[in-house]
Amino acid sequence: MKRVYENLGLCWVVSGQPIRITPAGREYLKEKGPSKVLDAHIWRYQLPNPLNDVEATKGISLFPHLVVAEMLLACDNYITNDEFVLFVVRMKRSTGMAIGIERIRAWRKAPQATKTEIFNRLALTKYTTIDQNSGFPLAFHRCDLLLDRRTDQLSVSKKNAEDLAAMLELFKGEAVPIQFNDEPDTIAFYGDPHHPSSLRSCVA
Repeated sequence: MKRVYENLGLCWVVSGQPIRITPAGREYLKEKGPSKVLDAHIWRYQLPNPLNDVEATKGISLFPHLVVAEMLLACDNYITNDEFVLFVVRMKRSTGMAIGIERIRAWRKAPQATKTEIFNRLALTKYTTIDQNSGFPLAFHRCDLLLDRRTDQLSVSKKNAEDLAAMLELFKGEAVPIQFNDEPDTIAFYGDPHHPSSLRSCVA
């Protein structure tokens, strides 16, 4: 939980010291219902950064929610949980989106017998572990207030699709990776919802 809350920029925990609640964390605690703080956060979150610099993020360089939003809009406004695990979480660069979109479309056309055979083969790989660990990233993307409140897929309604596309274009133009120095530097950025270099400041 410590790592989750830190990744969301809500607090910073140092062993032997009191928990430090960030300005974003204080705003989050005041909210009732869907969070505008987290909605703002996911658009500017990048992989990797010092808070998630682990073996699993080696070689990755992207803003994950921008990737999800673009792929979702290109795939009839939804991506199922299975499709997310099969084709989205493997993305390392945004340049891989075209292949991912093509594979999702092909998957949807595949016979059920073919899908079952693929899942049976994947049972002998790391797929099961990745699938079991997909709850957090899926929940992360569902912090977008424009997305539908569903648990079986990431989707956007027709009435919100235009707004999601507009948000995507805005943030794509400002999505420049930040070279953070260390964890405190990262917490200072994500913990400040009004940071002058925040992408969200472009929306105001």
